[in-house]
Amino acid sequence: MRTVRSALSGGILVLGKFDRRLPWCRRLSDLVGAGLADIGGAENASNLEVAAVRRSAMLLVQLELMESRWATKQEGVASPRQIGVYQMVLNSWRRLAAELQAGNLARRRARDITDPLEYARTFERQDNAEDLEPERAEDFEERAEA
Repeated sequence: MRTVRSALSGGILVLGKFDRRLPWCRRLSDLVGAGLADIGGAENASNLEVAAVRRSAMLLVQLELMESRWATKQEGVASPRQIGVYQMVLNSWRRLAAELQAGNLARRRARDITDPLEYARTFERQDNAEDLEPERAEDFEERAEA
């Protein structure tokens, strides 16, 4: 299972074994590359963003294939059912593309990795510094009166 997992996460195996020379495969690869470039490159993208770019690219390829089929085999005519499917896919792609563009998906963010002991020492130093400050005369007088 390790080799399959590695191939999936490395981007080598996306849908299984298929001929990558096919026009739709090349188009899919181009769209994934362009989508990742749009969000700052694969090295800056979260796993969720990479997955969303791949799904977005596949939806766009499917839309282009439908359009091509209508133009070449059906003389530009689509049935009401085909139009309905096209609209659903187009709407799904539009929403996914909007989320990617808005950056609403989980992004890699630098985390504060302050050492907890160093953080505690900072407060300890502040407390010690306050103890070393000379008392003001007014404070001393207020305490004496009480």
